Amino acid sequence: MLTTDQIWIIARSTGTAALVALVLSVLSGMALRSGALSWLSHNRGVRAVHDLTSVLWLPLAVVHVVTLMLDPYAKIGFVDLVVPFLVSYGSFAIGLGTISLQLVAVVLISTWLRSRLTQRAWLTAAVLVTVAFRRLTAARGRQSPARSKTVAIP
Repeated sequence: MLTTDQIWIIARSTGTAALVALVLSVLSGMALRSGALSWLSHNRGVRAVHDLTSVLWLPLAVVHVVTLMLDPYAKIGFVDLVVPFLVSYGSFAIGLGTISLQLVAVVLISTWLRSRLTQRAWLTAAVLVTVAFRRLTAARGRQSPARSKTVAIP
């Protein structure tokens, strides 16, 4: 059984390693596909870094999230993986992690769908997401203070 100190060390080290691997994956991927860095696009070392880090960051991120959920001080639940800034311990950092998890999910899903959707379908999806986002933010702004107050009945 792992001690709380070991859980803390594993959670932080895998989080840091996942972040470094993801940054290296994105930067090396940009170097391979960018016209501005064409001299790097044929470099086997950059290709090897990209291939390794693309595979490495996901298991590190999964171990990071699982160990944070096991951490007795963080007390992260499944809801905290979806709704940012709810947890009391380190709410800003864990909230940013939640948003990062959601952004990574969007990037992975859109990458997977890239070859399956036409240009017209992408434009339609973008319009639907924009309308849904505006509707959610407008509904939050319309809530009246009177509705949120509790009235005691004598």
